[in-house]
Amino acid sequence: MDIIGRKKALCFTYIPIMLSWLIFVYADSYYTILIGRVLQGFVISATPCTYVYAAEICRAEQRQLFTSIINLSVGVGMTFQCVLAMFFHWHTISVIMLAMSGVGCASLFLLQESPVWLRARGRVLQAETVERWYGLEPPAAAATVESVDRSRGDVDGPMSAASYWSVYAHRTVWKPTLILLTLFACMILSGLHVLITYSVYVLHGFNVQWDSIRVTALLCVARVLGSLFYSALHGVKRRTLFVVSSAGMTVSMVVILLVPKIYGSTLTNSVLVAAFFAYVFSSMFGVLPLPWILCGELFPRTVAGTMSSFVHICNCIMMFTIIKIYPILELNFGIYVIWSMFTIFCIISMLLGIFILPETQGKSLDEIGMTFEKRKKIANNN
Repeated sequence: MDIIGRKKALCFTYIPIMLSWLIFVYADSYYTILIGRVLQGFVISATPCTYVYAAEICRAEQRQLFTSIINLSVGVGMTFQCVLAMFFHWHTISVIMLAMSGVGCASLFLLQESPVWLRARGRVLQAETVERWYGLEPPAAAATVESVDRSRGDVDGPMSAASYWSVYAHRTVWKPTLILLTLFACMILSGLHVLITYSVYVLHGFNVQWDSIRVTALLCVARVLGSLFYSALHGVKRRTLFVVSSAGMTVSMVVILLVPKIYGSTLTNSVLVAAFFAYVFSSMFGVLPLPWILCGELFPRTVAGTMSSFVHICNCIMMFTIIKIYPILELNFGIYVIWSMFTIFCIISMLLGIFILPETQGKSLDEIGMTFEKRKKIANNN
C-alpha cells in the first residue's frame, strides 16, 4: 500500500475475490470450495487500505461520514447475501457476486490516487491535480502535508533506508500502534466476533431456541440499523460514540446474564433476543467501526499502509485465537463465566474511550498527528 499506492492496492485485492467466486461457480467438491474460501480470506487484507484511502481523500469535516459508509456497506452486503440465499442456489449467487466484484473493480478506475500518498512520493503536481478533482483546497492540503512532514518524520519524495526505518521508532508511530492494539483487543474480547461466528450456538446456550435463518436475519438487521445510526451521528465526537457504544454493550450483556437467573424461562426468549439485538446494534456505532477508522487517521502518511496492515494482522491473529478457543472455554468454564468476562472487557472499553481514545472528529491529519508529539516539540514547531 505504501509502495504501489492506495488505489492500486485496492485493485489488486479484487483478483483473489473474483477468482474465489469463479471457483464457486464451478465448484463440485469440498476441496474446491475450501480453495475458494481460502482465496476469499486474502480479501480481508483490503480492510486497512479502504480506511486509509478514505481518510486521505476526504475533508476533515466529511471524514467520519464517508468512513461510516464503509461500515454500512458491509452490513447491507451481508443482508443482501442472506436475501439472495432465500431465493437462489449458491452457484447462482456465486455468479451474481462475481459480476458485482467485476463492477466494483472497474469502478476503481474512475477514481484518483490519494493526493497525500502522491505528495509523500514527491509527485506534487499530480497531487494538486487530484486535489482539485476531489474538490479539496490545494493550498490547505499542501500546508497540511508539509506540516505533517516536519512534525511526524515524513518527507516529500522517496526516503533513504535509514530514514524510512527510523520512522517506526518515532513517538507518532509506536504510540498509535499501542492504542489501536488495545482497542482491537478489547473489541475482540467483548465477545462480538464470537457472537457473529457462533450466533446460533450462543443463543442456544442461553436457551433461545431460534433457527439459523432467524438468528442470521436478526444480526444482519441489527448491523444495518446500527450502521445507519452511526452514519446519522457523523457529527458527534468519537469519544462520545465509543463510550456510549461500550455502555450499550455492557448494559445488554448485564441483561443477558441476569434475566435468566432472576426470571427463569418466563421472559427469557423475548428479552434475550432484544438484548442480543441491542448488543450488536450498540457495537456498530462505536466499538466495531472506530478502531478501523482510527487506523486510517493516526499514523504518519509514509507508514500508514504498513502500520495499518500490521495492526490488522495482529487483530486477525487475536480474532482467530478467541474464535477457535471459545468452544473449549465454554465447555470448561460454562457460558455464563465466559460472557461475564466479555462484559468486563466491555466496561474496560468504556474506560478506554473516556481516558485514552484520541479525539479525531473534525481534525485534519496534521492536527491528529500533533496530539502524539511532545509538547515542547510542538511549541518549537509553532
